[in-house]
Amino acid sequence: MRLGTDVVGLVGFTVSGFFFIASALNNGDTLTLVGSVLWVASCLVWLGAVVSKR
Repeated sequence: MRLGTDVVGLVGFTVSGFFFIASALNNGDTLTLVGSVLWVASCLVWLGAVVSKR
């Protein structure tokens, strides 16, 4: 059951990262954009590692 909650949590983190990307684009904030893209990429790598353990 823990694997399911890990996946849900990571998907939530990833979705929030996309909102930060949208906000950064809207505000023209390059630093936030770079950080948000790194955040989403890291979440996707982590999500892949968690799912592959199944």
